[in-house]
Amino acid sequence: TIINEQVNDAMRLDTFRIFSFGDTGGASADYNMLDGMWTQLIAGVAASCVNRTSTFTYGVALADGEALAACKAAYEGSAIILKQLPKSMKYIAVTGAVYENLLSSYESNTTGSDLQFTNLTNGQGESEANLSYRGIKVVPVYAWDDSLADADNPLFGTVDNLLIYTTKDNHAAGFMKQSDSETFQGKYDWKDEKYYIRGHYAMGYTYLHCDLQSIGY
Repeated sequence: TIINEQVNDAMRLDTFRIFSFGDTGGASADYNMLDGMWTQLIAGVAASCVNRTSTFTYGVALADGEALAACKAAYEGSAIILKQLPKSMKYIAVTGAVYENLLSSYESNTTGSDLQFTNLTNGQGESEANLSYRGIKVVPVYAWDDSLADADNPLFGTVDNLLIYTTKDNHAAGFMKQSDSETFQGKYDWKDEKYYIRGHYAMGYTYLHCDLQSIGY
């Protein structure tokens, strides 16, 4: 039914939001069911495990070239173990504002040779990315922007831009049963003219290696 399809879509968005920003120390029941990626990454910075290579000032619009500088800092400041991996195994995920700032930097680059610009965006070799930095795919995650604007988000009021340079396999998110991510029960009650929906499952997140990521926030 249409209702079930809408609920399914909402569950996917909520699951991604929780995996991204869940915080067991948070006040809101919308976020405190597990420690998500950014909660663990920021805690990893405090524990000298995760490498923070850039800082975005909260509530201040990104300066021209700031995203490009943040990508450069993440790339050059990453651990050797991350640098040596093939570009196809890595990506840079950013909030939408960071992505658009980076795109503006590329668009405004009117000096230099074609080869210089190609090296800046694609690096040496082939790149399948629509937008890339030195051959590493740059992925905009606009869902992060939306979640960071939520007053119940544990990072609300302190963080509004994010960047992570990492590998595809360094982050593990799972369910007790794979089918749980899209499983729920729906029932219409004629007595009170309401449609009831119930879903219940266990899930968790962890990153695997401290040095396989550089972050900015």
